[in-house]
Amino acid sequence: MDLWIERAVAAGVPATTRGREQPIPVGVVEVPALSTQWRLVRRFIDGGMTASIGNPDVLARTITVYTDVRAFRRSLAIPSSEDVWALVVTRDGSTIARGHGDPADTASDPVATAQFREGPADATADADSQ
Repeated sequence: MDLWIERAVAAGVPATTRGREQPIPVGVVEVPALSTQWRLVRRFIDGGMTASIGNPDVLARTITVYTDVRAFRRSLAIPSSEDVWALVVTRDGSTIARGHGDPADTASDPVATAQFREGPADATADADSQ
């Protein structure tokens, strides 16, 4: 996921709102999804992630969810856990662009481009279809 985030930040998407006086129009959020079976050791996992990440900007945009991973993937139309997925989602929950795997230049272009669009009507690119 970090390669997708690096591409977004390199394209001009602010990593976080830290230090900004105004809200930013788009943001990057990493959402690792772990099975609910890991909830019992959540503090250990979250502590390990915090220690290994270390960068406050990265930590500020990482939200770990403990959930039914199959249902989570199904709701986002993610077929498997084999690849990392990047989605551009509007505030109302509409997915306007998506990509997966290694963010090669052409695979990440629709995702990076959609982050700067005005709204879902303007962004129809899907990196999976290219």
